[in-house]
Amino acid sequence: MLVVAFFESFSTILIERGIYFFTCHALGFGDRANLLLALAFGLVYAAAAAGSHRLTRRFGEKALLVFTLAAQFFVTLAIWRGRSPCRWRWPPPAR
Repeated sequence: MLVVAFFESFSTILIERGIYFFTCHALGFGDRANLLLALAFGLVYAAAAAGSHRLTRRFGEKALLVFTLAAQFFVTLAIWRGRSPCRWRWPPPAR
């Protein structure tokens, strides 16, 4: 279990730090768009952290964990199947 937790933590750090390089080089985001992405990420993170204790007390740790993992799974599945609300083109247009 500790090995799984280590790799999950390590991969989360890589994603959180590397997303801005990916959006810049692969998707063509500029500095302003990356800054807005970082702001949105920070706001969502802060809101989730602020409300997590209250939600855990109301629904329980296990139920909240199952809901969160299921939501992540279905969002990933929707993106993978091409039903993402984002309208990015791949490959990105040439600059």
